Amino acid sequence: RMARNSATACCPHHSFHDIEEVHTLRISLLEWYAANKRDLPWRRRVLETTDTSAKAYAVWVSEVMLQQTQVATVVPYYERWMTKWPTVYDLASADLEEVREMWAGLGYYSRGHRLWEGAKKVVEELKGEFPKSAKELLVLPGVGHYTAGAVASIALNEVCGAVDGNVVRVFSRLRAIGAHSDAKAASDHFWQLAEQLVDRENPGDFNQALMELGATLCAPKSPVCSVCPISEHCVALKMEKGTVSDINERCLLCLPCGFAATVSTFPMKAKKKAARSECFVVGVVVWEGKFLITKRPPTGLLAGMWEFPCVETKGTFAPEDATTALSSSLSLAVGENWKYLGTVTHQFSHLHHTYEVYHLNALLKPVLTADHKWVDSLELLRSAICTSVKKIYQLLTHGNKKKRRATLSISPKKQSKLDTYFHKQ
Repeated sequence: RMARNSATACCPHHSFHDIEEVHTLRISLLEWYAANKRDLPWRRRVLETTDTSAKAYAVWVSEVMLQQTQVATVVPYYERWMTKWPTVYDLASADLEEVREMWAGLGYYSRGHRLWEGAKKVVEELKGEFPKSAKELLVLPGVGHYTAGAVASIALNEVCGAVDGNVVRVFSRLRAIGAHSDAKAASDHFWQLAEQLVDRENPGDFNQALMELGATLCAPKSPVCSVCPISEHCVALKMEKGTVSDINERCLLCLPCGFAATVSTFPMKAKKKAARSECFVVGVVVWEGKFLITKRPPTGLLAGMWEFPCVETKGTFAPEDATTALSSSLSLAVGENWKYLGTVTHQFSHLHHTYEVYHLNALLKPVLTADHKWVDSLELLRSAICTSVKKIYQLLTHGNKKKRRATLSISPKKQSKLDTYFHKQ
């Protein structure tokens, strides 16, 4: 077998060489999108205003929320957000804690912080006017190549590509690009295709058409090729049917040998690293019907969010030692009627957390720092808490039929710092 080491050995079917084909693709996608696009709140807002900054703000918020998050999840968050902060001025004047509370449950919490920082930059440094091009949009916190392209094309009508995961899937099949989609050669090529194919008259709708196609018909596992508006141009489909079989082992973009050339084979993705496991003991401390919550550090995982007091653990650890460790770290006097509630697990993108949860009854109300506060149930659920905290609260209120006694331990290094260590960054 010959080495796949020549970036210049690119097969013709990986690109668009026929102007007529490009023209046909543009028309087919735009007509299909006009007839089949979903009715989404950010799309309505773009149509309802002629102010480019208002359009840019509406699209920017939606694109940041949609990163790694499904449309169905985003819609109610977006509507609540735009009701509370309909303009970039409203968001810039908001308190960061309000933003965190609004974002709670949406995941990837730094996104909300960056939106707030970006709004302040637009208002304080740019006099309320959004940048006028994809290149200029890159100055906003958290805005990368894709977000800049999406906002610029949809809100500003700039002729530029926008490549997200859905577009990668469409292009990888349309042009049979079998290289790992996150490889530099493939990534660069996807952007070249996007810039080449984008419609010159209606770039925003065209980019949304590509995304819509990837999100609906050109799905990861069960593509609906029979009703795809551009299926006749799809090289991957032709390979599956056996009408095209060219695979060049020297081409960096061709499918590697040993893989069946079906539509669902594309795009190729590298194996994800296994999530790292971490374990914690958590104390749900109650005093006169209120819960003690603590604020996480301003940087790192779940920065600035609120949670129940917890300590990272390793190895074996008796339940009585768990409660002693938690009460010691918080300088709390703890009654004898504590009880073990059960286990809660939560999956982050790169971490798997296990929480062994204990219910502690405080006899006296201690003096707390600004990073601690007592809240009732309603205040707790309205606070900036992540899903794992909601799971722990649900365990407290609804119980755990599969409850088992935990045996965990606090590492020696953590044990020596219990008086000041509450959180795992």
